[in-house]
Amino acid sequence: MTRDVGNLADQCQKLVDDTVDGRSSIGDFTEKLRIIGVTSSEAKDYVEQLEQRTRQQKNDGKRRESDARNEESIATSSTLPTQLTRSNQDNRPSSSIEGLPVEQEVDSEGRLHREYEQEVDRTGNELSEEVAWAVLQAKLGSIQPPSTKPSITVEDVVKLLGINEPSTSTGIPSAVMAAAPHLATIAEDFSNDEHLQKTYNLRRAYAHDKAIEPIIDLMQSKRLIDPIPRSIWRTIIQDSYVNFEKLYASMDRSYNHQDEPKEFAGGFALVRKDHYSSKKSVKSEGDWIRLFEAWKSGVVALYPHRNLELEGYRSMVIDLFRAAPTEPQIAIQFDADARDFYSRTPFHMDNRSRLNVPLLSQMFHASRKRDAVNQIGPRSRREAVPCQNWSLGICSDPCDGRRKHGICCECGERHRARDNQACLASLQARRGKGIGRGNATSGGSSGKA
Repeated sequence: MTRDVGNLADQCQKLVDDTVDGRSSIGDFTEKLRIIGVTSSEAKDYVEQLEQRTRQQKNDGKRRESDARNEESIATSSTLPTQLTRSNQDNRPSSSIEGLPVEQEVDSEGRLHREYEQEVDRTGNELSEEVAWAVLQAKLGSIQPPSTKPSITVEDVVKLLGINEPSTSTGIPSAVMAAAPHLATIAEDFSNDEHLQKTYNLRRAYAHDKAIEPIIDLMQSKRLIDPIPRSIWRTIIQDSYVNFEKLYASMDRSYNHQDEPKEFAGGFALVRKDHYSSKKSVKSEGDWIRLFEAWKSGVVALYPHRNLELEGYRSMVIDLFRAAPTEPQIAIQFDADARDFYSRTPFHMDNRSRLNVPLLSQMFHASRKRDAVNQIGPRSRREAVPCQNWSLGICSDPCDGRRKHGICCECGERHRARDNQACLASLQARRGKGIGRGNATSGGSSGKA
């Protein structure tokens, strides 16, 4: 790939200007040069330029400060008695003495610069590109006051590399990226989506061990309509799946929102059983809307760029509730599947094409459930019909036709029809023939059957 040398030079020069003017940190100077895309040998010139300009800026500041003190001394001497004026004049040369440490400091810095340059030249053929960058980073320490400047050796540079290895914007060490360049293509594919890149960057920043606990404390201080417990805040911060049944249970007044496990000896943790297993079924559209809004308020507080995405996703689920108003579990389970799918493979949740699989899965399960109900339904209705043959005394338990025994098929009372003259006459009239043991079947073939 052809490098745009002119553009690189402009970017590097702007970085030098920003650092000198205080708009950028000196400690980040070499890392930003690496991001721009220059080599260590090219970066050396800009590091030296930064040192020269910073040193000149510091000396100019000290000179202006010295001139200001001299002017103040002259102004004061004009108003004092002669003896005091003579005393001030005797002490005035001290301003020239003050210039001596500045010159000594410049000489000391120059000597240190030369030592660094000699060391880089001497080891340039032996050190890798990473070590060369570390040397440049160490050279930036010469800009600090002399008392804070360490003596840098090659061994120190190697140790520095082991402790703080330069890394890329993905967080993967540069040495690993150099050995496995194919990983860069994955990073490029991901970085093409600015929305997902923002989510990824925030999630990686929040995941730091020393950051997550203060973030949870801050989030719990936020005023929400439905406060969120610590355990679920941790899950939201990590951009992971949140179980709405667990979130629903946490909305009860008896639930303790400081519900995280307490560390115990031997790597174990103490967890309250009622918190660990606490769940509350989500049964209606109203339940789901309340839970979704509580979850969304937490997500947007941490990932504000996802607000429009989640609004679009909410509309999709509401449409599903409207399409199947008598079966809210279809939409509720679809949402659970979609959010679980996102936690494993992040995507735009308002992208309908990415949600076809969980949607079709729920429609398929709902269809199978209806088919099962239809298969069981006729049998259930058949078992609710009183058996005519039992009323006639010619069917034994259990009923061969899976009809109901113990109730008269004519009046519904607990007796056989043959034991009541009126019921027997009614049954015989409906059947259109007399009682015949040989041709009677369980349940009969006409009438109410």
